[in-house]
Amino acid sequence: MDESRNRSHSLSADPVDESALSVYYAGSEECAPGHLWGGVRDHYLLHVIETGFGTFAGPGGEHMLGRGDLFLACPGELVRYRADERRPWTYHWIGFGGVAAGDVLKRVSLPHRSAVSSLRSPQMLRPLLEAHERLKAELRGGEERHFATVAALYAVLQLLAEGLGGVPPSEPGFDRPESAGPEFVGVESTRGEPGGAGSDSTGPTSDRVAVNDVPMHARTTTNRYLRATFEYIRKNFSRPMTIEEMAGHIGVSRKHLSAVVRRESGRTPRKLLAEFRLSTAERMLAETDLNVGDIARSCGYSDPLLFSRRFRNMFGYPPSAIRGRRPRAASHRPIE
Repeated sequence: MDESRNRSHSLSADPVDESALSVYYAGSEECAPGHLWGGVRDHYLLHVIETGFGTFAGPGGEHMLGRGDLFLACPGELVRYRADERRPWTYHWIGFGGVAAGDVLKRVSLPHRSAVSSLRSPQMLRPLLEAHERLKAELRGGEERHFATVAALYAVLQLLAEGLGGVPPSEPGFDRPESAGPEFVGVESTRGEPGGAGSDSTGPTSDRVAVNDVPMHARTTTNRYLRATFEYIRKNFSRPMTIEEMAGHIGVSRKHLSAVVRRESGRTPRKLLAEFRLSTAERMLAETDLNVGDIARSCGYSDPLLFSRRFRNMFGYPPSAIRGRRPRAASHRPIE
């Protein structure tokens, strides 16, 4: 196994979320053929596949997955996943974190390293998807529904604790491509956990990238809307998001949120989001050897060219300028 695949690219030097367990976001997507995501995140992201096929590549190698399979992306680990060209998957995801998240996953028998697993029976998929829908409904209630949302996450994890296990490809009910042999099912990395059970650390102390945490004036402000804005950005900057979505989660209109945030910080919510994303990207460019496309996706930009333009507009130089003026980091061969 290529040793470079073990390297961690943590987005945070310290635990980002001080709560025991917190749901960042949840969603579902019927993916287009060949739809690809690759990069790193600073939180856990769990996908459950409802239909179709695709591949997931992480520290344990590349795996072909289908209905009833799950894949977990762990903090600081480079992963890529792509929908099949002919029968692209539909999947459902939950992003979550917190100082107890790693220990909770261990109790559910999910690993600390990015990996794949499967449900033991096709009958377990529908209750799991129904629990996921309830979680999404609670999440739409915003911060006022924090404890209900965490409870809904625990309900999903309880179903996983009862339902996980390797499923032979010949198991009736699960439609898998013939090439998806047992080696693609229930694979968990046996390498050391990034910090041990219950550890606050998201990876080794080397090769870390300190993300811009909540700015000091946001931590000290008494304005709850500004604090909620920074909190939402911190938890969601790595994925596509809108200001309307942010305002809805906080529980105010977009117009009111923009007015409050501009008054308190001198910048609009959109500007704060862009600054957070691009400042994080600048540090990743300086302190890791991830390629520009992976860094762009890790910071919420699906188009590397758009990312490069936004980066130049903010800093006055292209992303390549940072790579050209620093010692080259140790080689990290991309996942094929």
